Parts: sequence; structure tokens; C-alpha cells
Amino acid sequence: MGDGKRIGVMMDLEKPYKRHLDVYAGIRKYAKQHSDWKLVVDEWADHSLPARRGAPVPYDGIVGRITKLGADRARRLNVPAVNVWFSSPAKGLPGVFPDSVASGKLLAEHLLSRGFRYLTALFQADDMGTRIAATAMEAFARKAGFDGWLGTVAIDRPTTHGEWQRALRTIERWMASWKLPLGLLVFDPAWARVIIELAHDRGWHVPQQIAIVCSHNDELHCEHPEPGLTAVEPPEERCGYEAARMLDGLIDARRQGHSPFANPQTVFLPPIGIIARHSTDFFAVDHPLVRQALRYIAAHLHKPLETARVARELGVARRTLDAWFQQSLGVTVTTEIGRLRIERVKRELTAGSDPIQVIARRTGFASTRTLNDQFRKRVGMSPREFREQGAVRNKR
Repeated sequence: MGDGKRIGVMMDLEKPYKRHLDVYAGIRKYAKQHSDWKLVVDEWADHSLPARRGAPVPYDGIVGRITKLGADRARRLNVPAVNVWFSSPAKGLPGVFPDSVASGKLLAEHLLSRGFRYLTALFQADDMGTRIAATAMEAFARKAGFDGWLGTVAIDRPTTHGEWQRALRTIERWMASWKLPLGLLVFDPAWARVIIELAHDRGWHVPQQIAIVCSHNDELHCEHPEPGLTAVEPPEERCGYEAARMLDGLIDARRQGHSPFANPQTVFLPPIGIIARHSTDFFAVDHPLVRQALRYIAAHLHKPLETARVARELGVARRTLDAWFQQSLGVTVTTEIGRLRIERVKRELTAGSDPIQVIARRTGFASTRTLNDQFRKRVGMSPREFREQGAVRNKR
């Protein structure tokens, strides 16, 4: 098709899902950096590819939410294709996806650190990503020595009012078996809102008795109405960018006579972090002084903070406070202060564009260098690299 590269993009953009738009933004970003790329948004690219060889092929490659038909025709025509739809029925394609295992571990750590010892999850039957995240949550919790996993519930995607009512009854039966206080993973903020209403009818409170986290950070539904919903921020934009990069390499390989399907690669990218909101803004630990200490720490993270100061504010010995933390959370006070401080830095990097030195001062670090060192040690990258992964959404 010439030296240029004509790319068919299938992202279901008629559905205004944030995760679809974010992946598309990453694909566009790559295309803008490569003048030989021409993107064509074609939600029927699987049908646009001819059924038989010999007919004109409209694209040098396709990327996005690839269907089984699209995969079959791409293979038949030897047209490179890269999938970003983890739950796609198309198997064996090259793909770039969020790392659901890493998300599950992150969620378990977030809930366990707040003292919630019972955990459970709700996912849609066809959502492989949240299913895997729930399995990883359970594994992480058990490895950490907690045995309060209450299982999972899967519901089908309702397409009629009757199906929606059946799903609602399934959730109500499931909630009747809960042990409180409980940490809950929900795949979709809309269903989280349903659960909040059902909990309210039972006299249960969020986040004091039920802490809720969502597997996708859709700001429109997560931030309003109250309570705001804590969510994982997947690396969707970076997934789109890396999928485009992978497709570019496959197109070049095909032009050199290699099959784009010979050794399909699957790349998993770690989550950007947890966007903490009101739905997990509670510490459910049994020991009242540990709860008091955690609240004090959360309120004073913007200042230099040491174990001795926290103990002094509570009127107890430092060793005693550390012993209570070890018994309740399995970590020392210093370790928990460091973890909470890094989590707050992540939120600052994700939510705004303030200079890193300003964030360092606002989160209690003695210097930008100290922040950089601690962040790299705990996260595996610098704050600047974390931000460049696409954490700052409001710069689009």
C-alpha cells in the first residue's frame, strides 16, 4: 500500500467509556509522532477487511478492540493486528493490556492497610480483567496471612430490565452473606452505586463498614455523587501508545517478508496507581489507638512526621505503638507513614500538574531528592517517569 501506513482503529468510540478514549488517545499520540501514519477510525474494520485474498486491502494494520472476525481475516490476509481488548474472543493475537494481577495486589494492599480483613469482589462474567484482579487480591491477602476472603460473584451484562432485576437479586443474596467491616472490589462504578444504595437500605455505612474500590477510574461516575469512589487508574493511554508501537514494528516486519503472527507478544503494563476517594477513607482496625494514630498520620502527612511524634500525641511509648501496629497491620509505624506518603504523592502526580518540588514540600518530604529516592525505591521509577506514563489526565 505504498510507503505510508494506513491504520484501521477499532475502539468502540461511540460508547463514551473513559478506558476506550484513553487507549485511543495513546494511539493518536503515537500517530502524531510518526508522519507516515494515517489513522482511520473504522469500528467495522473487521468487515472492511475482505473475506478472501485477492481483493483490495484497505489497511496496512489494525489496532484496538479486535473481534474474532477481525482476527480471522487479518490472519488470512497477513495484515498485522494488535489487540487492546483483554476479554476479546480473539485469541493468539499480539496485544498490550493493563496488568490485572498487579492491580489486584495493589487493591488488596490498599484495603488491608486500612484494616479491612474481609474481602470480596463483584465482576461481570465476560470481564476477564476484573476476574483476574480479584484472584490476585485473594492470593495477596492469603500470602499476607489473612483468611477473610468471602469469594466472588459474577453477573451477566444485563441487556433487558428483566436481566437487570435478576442481577440485582443475585447481588442482594450475596450481600446477605457478608461479614462486616468488608473491603469490596466492583468492576463498574455504576454497580458500585447500586451496592451503596442497597447497603444504605440495610443500615450499612460506606466507608465505615464497607470500603469500595473500582477496577476502572471513570471520573464521571467515580467522583459524583458522594461518596466518591476509590479506583485503580489503569495505564490505558500508555497501552494505546505501546500497541501502536508494536503494530508499527509488525508492519515493518511484514514488509521485510516476515509473518506478523509468527511469535505474538503479549505485554502487560502496571497500573498507574490508586486514586483514593471517600469510599475507602476509613481505617477499620480493631485497636482504637491504632485507628487514632492512622487518622493523625493521614492528617499530618504534609509535615515532617516520625513515630516518636505520633506516639507522643497519643500519650504512649514508641515501642508500644509499634507493637500495636505490627499486631494490627503487620508493619511498623515508620513503614506505614512512608507508604501513605508515597500514595499521596501518586495522587498529587495523577490529579494535577504542580512541580515535583512543590509536591515534595506538600507531602512532608525534606527535599525533592529524598522524594525521588523514596519514590524510586517503592515504585520502581522516578516521580517524573510516573507522571510521564500518563498519570496527569487533565493535560489532555
